[in-house]
Amino acid sequence: DYVSNVAKSWLLIVQQTEQLSKIMKTHAEDLNAGPLHRLTVMIKDKQQIKKSYVGVHQQIEAEMFKVTKTELEKLKSSYRQLIKEVNSAKEKYKEALSKGKETEKAKDRYDKATMKLHMLHNQYVLALKGAQLHQHQYYDATLPLFLESLQKMQEEMIKGLKGILEEYSQITSLVTEELVNVHKEIQISVEQLDPGSEYSSFIETHRTSDIEQQEIEFDTSLLEENENLQANEIMWNNLTAEGLQTIDSYRRKR
Repeated sequence: DYVSNVAKSWLLIVQQTEQLSKIMKTHAEDLNAGPLHRLTVMIKDKQQIKKSYVGVHQQIEAEMFKVTKTELEKLKSSYRQLIKEVNSAKEKYKEALSKGKETEKAKDRYDKATMKLHMLHNQYVLALKGAQLHQHQYYDATLPLFLESLQKMQEEMIKGLKGILEEYSQITSLVTEELVNVHKEIQISVEQLDPGSEYSSFIETHRTSDIEQQEIEFDTSLLEENENLQANEIMWNNLTAEGLQTIDSYRRKR
């Protein structure tokens, strides 16, 4: 099985430390105040980085699901309900016309219901476009950049570890033959650490395999009972103009 240079270096250093501990009592204070303290801090930092990574990953996953699933389903549910309301208002308006009673009131209800439907239709179309863009951004940029940043952090950790072990090597270096030999072994293990090569295959190993992205399309079944609206087309008329202008003004301000 593959054993990384980091693991090999650690194993050798642990073994040599057992030998050094027998004759390096006078160096204990320097070791504790220097590299060992820094190593403890580094371990805590790495644990915190892992915790943060998991949290951020869960957050972007949740946002992806919200934009491409939850929000669209809510809009579709409201869309279906408004279709029913428009059709009901239309029938009541026809009935009022045939009876010649309260036609203005019935027409007003029908117009208001139609306006709400058209506004929601536009909102759904825009939400679909947003979901499509979000999905592309997620797979083409967000995840690759996230993985790349994680690799850089890991490489910085290795760089810091190398500095700690170099200091450790200097403190434990003495002139006796026994300790000189131990020091040489430690120095070799430290020099084998290469932040660039240790994680050179990190992204290739841990990257997400090709995922067939879901088709985010207008649900044409929403239009089965309405002939005035078109899939993926903004409905612009006197009922929606004011609302669309408000949306456009808000987007420009942002």
